[in-house]
Amino acid sequence: QSTKHYNLWPRTADDLAGLTAERCTEGTAPTPTPSPDPTPTPTPTPTPPATSGDLIISAYIEGLSNEKYIQISNPTDQEIDLSTYTLLVKNFGKDNKATEGKFAESRIALTGKLAAGASLVLRHKQATVYTAGTVADFSFNGNDPVALLKGTVTIDQVGNGMETAWIDSDKKFAGADIVLHRIASVKAPSATFSADQWERVAITKENQDATIKSYLGKR
Repeated sequence: QSTKHYNLWPRTADDLAGLTAERCTEGTAPTPTPSPDPTPTPTPTPTPPATSGDLIISAYIEGLSNEKYIQISNPTDQEIDLSTYTLLVKNFGKDNKATEGKFAESRIALTGKLAAGASLVLRHKQATVYTAGTVADFSFNGNDPVALLKGTVTIDQVGNGMETAWIDSDKKFAGADIVLHRIASVKAPSATFSADQWERVAITKENQDATIKSYLGKR
C-alpha cells in the first residue's frame, strides 16, 4: 500500500493574488441600488390674506328737528357689495320702553357697491342741512340704538345693545343732540359699542349746520 504525503504551509495575501475562485476571494459587498428620489411635496399655493376690516358706521348724527344721519364707510382696500348689509334702528319711546307695532324698528337694506375708502350717508327724509345723502325711512331720538348687520349678524353698533334704550347713567338719552364721529384709526367694525372709538361733539342751534356739514361725506 502506497503512502501519500501532503505539505501544508500558511498562505499570505501575496500568495492569493491572481486567484479568482469564489472561495479564494474576499466577499465584496454588492453595490447598492440607489433608492429613487422621494416625490417632492408640492408647495401649496398660499391663500390670499383676507381683507382686514369691513363696513363701519363712521358717523351718527342726531340733531335738532329732523337732522338725523347715519354714515357708513368702507375703510378697506377693496370695493364692497352692499347687498348683504342692513342698517337696523330699534325705536324706544320717551319712557325708554320699546316701541311696539310697525314703528318698533326700521330696517334699511343697503344696495349697490361702496368703493374702497368711500362713504354712504343715509339721511332722514326731512333733513335739510346735508342733502347729498340717500333718503332713508328711519327716525331716531337719542335713545334708539343703531346696528349694522351683515346677513343676520350684528357687526357694528351705536348704543348699549339692541334690547334696551340707549341712556346714560343719569337716565338721559345718550345719543341726543350729538355728532359721534369714528376716529380715523378705527378700521374695523365692533359689535359692542365702545365710546373711546368715537369723537363726540354736542349739537346746538348755533353750530348745527356747520358741524353736520363738516362730518359727513368723508371718512
